Amino acid sequence: GSEWCKQVKFQENTGCDLMRSQHYLLIKPSQNPNHRPKLKMATSMIEDAFVKFLGAEESRCMLLYDLTKSYTKHPVDGIIQMRNPLNSTELVWANIFDLSPYSKKCTITLVTNEVYEEMHRLGCTLKVCSESFGIKLLRCQPYAMIMGRQKRNVGEAIGFVKGGIKKHISKGTEMNRCRP
Repeated sequence: GSEWCKQVKFQENTGCDLMRSQHYLLIKPSQNPNHRPKLKMATSMIEDAFVKFLGAEESRCMLLYDLTKSYTKHPVDGIIQMRNPLNSTELVWANIFDLSPYSKKCTITLVTNEVYEEMHRLGCTLKVCSESFGIKLLRCQPYAMIMGRQKRNVGEAIGFVKGGIKKHISKGTEMNRCRP
């Protein structure tokens, strides 16, 4: 903790102190009057350190989502506002959809033209992290993340993706079966 803070000049760069309580990591504005607190920068530095520590880029989106969700008050339907894991200078609304209950054949339904067009219409981005897309998962289960500038559109996109998977499951043919 304190060695890392010295190495990255945490207090000098953020104007904050990092403290550990019994169960939490706390970011507090520094008592140093020469440092103006930059809480977003402090949070981003800690999030980046966790991602680097894990050493698994494929879990970046999920980790940033989980960290942000842990300090978000009352997220509705899992949709939270967070720093964009693909472009850390902007905020987006996001939600994670767990793909682990579904087979590889089912996750392929997420990259059809119909899905692409709907994401485009809603102004959302769909990031799929699954071994069926050539991504070796070392530290997380397969997932899809939907991000967008409008909370309502992210909710609509999640509904569309879930509906597409349900429709694929309901076909029920051996070849298209989505269940493991």
